[in-house]
Amino acid sequence: MCSLMPNFMCEIKSIGVIGSGAMGLGIAEHFLISGYNVSVIDSQLENLNKGFFLLKEKINKYGIKNKLSSQEIESILDRCLFSTSYSLLKDRDVNFVIEAVYEDIEVKSKVFESVVQYVDEKVILATNTSSLSIEELAGFVQSPERFLGVHFFNPVKHMPLVEIIPHSLTHIDVIQIVKSLISNTQKVGVVCKDSPGFIVNKLLIPMINQAGQMLDKGIACPQDIDRAMTLGAKIPMGPLKLADFIGLDIVVAIQNILYHEEKNDYYKPAKCFASLVEKGCLGLKTKKGIYDYE
Repeated sequence: MCSLMPNFMCEIKSIGVIGSGAMGLGIAEHFLISGYNVSVIDSQLENLNKGFFLLKEKINKYGIKNKLSSQEIESILDRCLFSTSYSLLKDRDVNFVIEAVYEDIEVKSKVFESVVQYVDEKVILATNTSSLSIEELAGFVQSPERFLGVHFFNPVKHMPLVEIIPHSLTHIDVIQIVKSLISNTQKVGVVCKDSPGFIVNKLLIPMINQAGQMLDKGIACPQDIDRAMTLGAKIPMGPLKLADFIGLDIVVAIQNILYHEEKNDYYKPAKCFASLVEKGCLGLKTKKGIYDYE
């Protein structure tokens, strides 16, 4: 039973995903195989077309792994539509929208300015930001009580955690609806206050950055730093290998946010990371970062 003001949809059936990059497609795939209708919006046609074929490939692999028939695979794919137009959100009665575009507050604000033109006030809106202020982003959303952070981790299908981050005006029932949505799709939701880096990145990114600062000082080579942490701290992937996996551009962006907010040199991005980003060596996605993947 929901008693909401305004009358938010208590049961989410149709999902809108803004952005067809790695995170957007991962989120779309997750909700698709969980039984939801999904609408993927990307203003760049080239990105959208690429995303369409990548998602189709992901669902086909999922179907083969789970021994689904070709008809069952096609049925899943039929529940997902792609468009460059936000009007698709209205056409498909989307009642939960999550953006997963570039980690830039100006880019994200423009997304929400477009979204609110095509959905009414009962539609819950979320950002997948990994570090930006939810409170600040809420300022770009009409009816901010329906807005919150819903942070999935990459790769979405393998990472069970989702951080749920309300801001000061988020309606309590919106939090509960989103917690139920996350739980219903076999993920674990944790609620935390709006704070730079939230929970995971506030702990993880500084550790990665400290590994980078060790490189800056010549304390050890990348292989030995990673080997020390995997064997000595029993983490599954060394911090420098993980930095390449996440993307050095993302690591530096989050670190800059933490540094700006905390005003502490401990959070200042490692020089080796910043230098590699300037050269376009972003890690695994560019085949070169701390390690060479060619």
